[in-house]
Amino acid sequence: MRELGSGETFEIGGDECGERSLPASTFKIPNALIALDAGVLKDEKITLKWDGQKRWMKDWNRDHALPTAMWYSVVWYFQDIAIQVGADRYRTYLSAFNYGNADPSGDVRRFWLDGPLRISPREQVTFLASVYEGKLRVAPRAVDIVKATLELRGEAKEHVRERLPFVDQIPETVVLSGKTGSAMPDEKPFGPLDVVGWFVGAVQRDGRRWVFACRVRSNDEKKIGPEAGKIAYEVLKSRGML
Repeated sequence: MRELGSGETFEIGGDECGERSLPASTFKIPNALIALDAGVLKDEKITLKWDGQKRWMKDWNRDHALPTAMWYSVVWYFQDIAIQVGADRYRTYLSAFNYGNADPSGDVRRFWLDGPLRISPREQVTFLASVYEGKLRVAPRAVDIVKATLELRGEAKEHVRERLPFVDQIPETVVLSGKTGSAMPDEKPFGPLDVVGWFVGAVQRDGRRWVFACRVRSNDEKKIGPEAGKIAYEVLKSRGML
């Protein structure tokens, strides 16, 4: 985690903080920024139509706008966006963002899910600091929309509570923002670091702001995004930030 302004950094994990892995659904943060800045999405109210294909998560099986697509981590929504953005624009944006290895090659609908894109926890924190400090070369309006979508309060709580039950424990004076991410191979047995769980975001309290990235790598399919969220919550709480 890093405090914005002072730049003070706190790490748990040593060298693991510098190891890259798939970003999985944490990529929805830069994906939304790119879509808004490039005009693929005009605003957060634009609804994309469900294609009628039944998917494993029931909440994906309906139309979505950006807020609910982010809260329910709706893969098809962001894949539709990816087709419209295209690999060339992704490469340009991701290089400008210094987002991990900035590699969107292969299937434009999957490069962040099981393709070549890789990013480390340290790089996630640097990227998030650029977002929250307004240093990215994207429209400020795009940043404001994405930041508002990531806030886990108000209506968002109703949609994320099942996966992130700790949101009900966040004091009203604190703004916690975050996004989960989960990745694992299609086939078992899993290797010791094959299963990836992320929770990345920001905290604002008493006029101070921090950005953070928590990642778990294991061979346990239960230790995915919500587990990383739980760990991040406990660490942030222990440091008096929640």
